[in-house]
Amino acid sequence: MEEKIVLQEQTEQPFPFFAIIYRRIVLIILITVLAALLSLAYCLTSVKPTYTASNSLILRLSVGDDTAGTVTTNVSLSKLYLSDVASIMESPKVMNYANETYEGEGSISANAIEVVMDEGSLIFSVSYTDLSEEVAKEKLATVISCASEVLSSGALEAESVALIPTQKTSKVVENSGFAKYIVLGTAAGLVVSVLIAMLLYALDNSVNDRKEFEELTGVSVLAYISTPSKNK
Repeated sequence: MEEKIVLQEQTEQPFPFFAIIYRRIVLIILITVLAALLSLAYCLTSVKPTYTASNSLILRLSVGDDTAGTVTTNVSLSKLYLSDVASIMESPKVMNYANETYEGEGSISANAIEVVMDEGSLIFSVSYTDLSEEVAKEKLATVISCASEVLSSGALEAESVALIPTQKTSKVVENSGFAKYIVLGTAAGLVVSVLIAMLLYALDNSVNDRKEFEELTGVSVLAYISTPSKNK
């Protein structure tokens, strides 16, 4: 009696993403590590560290003879005046005056200044970022000095206004920026390696295992020769 093989109806199979990743895991790891090493090499040869000098300031003001020369602790005055201090410190008037006063290397930029306010307090933080530690400290001191003069010349509606640093020497933090480039490079390497694995899968027309054969033909495999072990 002639035996007939009835092919099973082939159904659409989901894209074997994780199977492709597992099959090409060595390639993916190698490309990702290579991208991370290239990012590190780029950082060491091309990326220059920056330095951020920062200091805390106290806004000292007086609105009458009774408070002249003292640090006002009125919270309502803090909320009234501090909201304007940041915009004044980064204003063209202060920047132009600071550049006219500064005699060091380069120019002072408003983009390098950061003012952080603490609502309800008269103490706030000002920082300046530059490629040199000493230059960052000098430019920060110049900005604070010039901003204090502009504020005391009538920028705020008070009889006496001054910005007083809480520390004699500004704190300086080095920002290498290496981590950002290495993370971006590693992520790019991972994405590229996965895309390469997908491309290799799309170009590969061979049947690699029993399950793939069954999915393509709809016929169950009764027996197969497994890959021999090296230990046997």
